[in-house]
Amino acid sequence: MHDMFDSKASTSLEVFTNIKNFKNLNSQESCKDVEASIVLNPGDYKQNQLFYNERFSPLYNAQEKRFFQQVAILKELKSDYFIMFYGVVRCAYPDDFSYYLVIECISGNLREYYKANSPLDWNKKFEFAIDICRGIAFLHAAEMYHNITSESILITDNHKAKIFYIGTLHNFKGERNEGFRNVNFEYFRYMAPEKFAFKDKTRYNIRSDRCDIYSLGALLWEIAEEEVPYTRQGMDFLTIQERVVKEKYRETFSSHVPKIWQDIVYAGTN
Repeated sequence: MHDMFDSKASTSLEVFTNIKNFKNLNSQESCKDVEASIVLNPGDYKQNQLFYNERFSPLYNAQEKRFFQQVAILKELKSDYFIMFYGVVRCAYPDDFSYYLVIECISGNLREYYKANSPLDWNKKFEFAIDICRGIAFLHAAEMYHNITSESILITDNHKAKIFYIGTLHNFKGERNEGFRNVNFEYFRYMAPEKFAFKDKTRYNIRSDRCDIYSLGALLWEIAEEEVPYTRQGMDFLTIQERVVKEKYRETFSSHVPKIWQDIVYAGTN
């Protein structure tokens, strides 16, 4: 996998001097000419066709440089199936110098979408599945890997599914620095069996095409059933680990799910 910090991309902080510049940004093909200056309040973003997401704590000089390097790289990743990054802004609230990523306007994540619009018709489910697969193929072509969940798939205002990927920006949030100490246990529901290793923190950070395909299979099961994996039987995370690794348990489908969908999921998770 590429080390995204090795890039020579520009490290300038790109923020917006006024509401007008921010509002017009969404119609521009390129955001590179937007100059850094001062910031807007996060509450202004949604109404101006953009969206802020992912809060990062105040950064010091060395961290800040590396942080901006990666944001600059994310801005260069262009795909119809990948959330567009516009840059980063610094919060203008008193005594708060946190940073926020600015991305294209979205309606919410996939889990929120199917809960609000249930039941989804199968045409829409297949559309989402194709969008997600194309997004994963795009990342893999760039030798990037992703912890795929229904919360990392965002739905645009025109009902297209796009991957929200921030890669090793998670390092700046302190979420991956000591194995499972700060891990998001919700991801266990999508995690490939080979990543379950409590005593070896390097195992959790394994990233490969195969791990992503397993997670994709779990996500496709969720889209088909419109429920979060392993909640039907009330499994906690230790039970999920035990059954997935030792018993090779996989979630079963309801009778209404097309066989071709079931076959794809079982191929990805076995």
